[in-house]
Amino acid sequence: MATIKNSLPGILCAHIDDRLKHCITILTDSIIPREVNDAMTAVFKAVADQLEKENLDISGRMSINCIFSESDSFTYIMSEDSLASCIMVAFYPLNKLVPLVGSNLLFTVLCEELCHLIWNIRDETLINYKVLEVLKNINEDLTLESLGYKV
Repeated sequence: MATIKNSLPGILCAHIDDRLKHCITILTDSIIPREVNDAMTAVFKAVADQLEKENLDISGRMSINCIFSESDSFTYIMSEDSLASCIMVAFYPLNKLVPLVGSNLLFTVLCEELCHLIWNIRDETLINYKVLEVLKNINEDLTLESLGYKV
């Protein structure tokens, strides 16, 4: 199994919703603050709820590696028996996430990267609407503005 440099196995991480465990992996080189873990747990559930609403089965897709790092970079380490590797990554530098704790923007940032990968949306305007749709599974009263998007 591939990993990242200085990976901390067994560190308390966000709970991955059972409906997503087959396609999400969390890797970290640092202790993830509880507030970030709690937000990520809520986002995983909201994503799973949205996939269920849309009757979208992603079980045959490549796994998404959610990488949390204390810095703005990470080093990916392939397993020794691999000759090459193809990975899907949602990268979350904790130094940029921690200041967002207590705001909707934290949920926006965590959710947006997953939405890009799961729904294959490259367009930055379209992704705003998908993130809003997904996060309404947490709070129906959310708006684009309350998520930090400029309208």
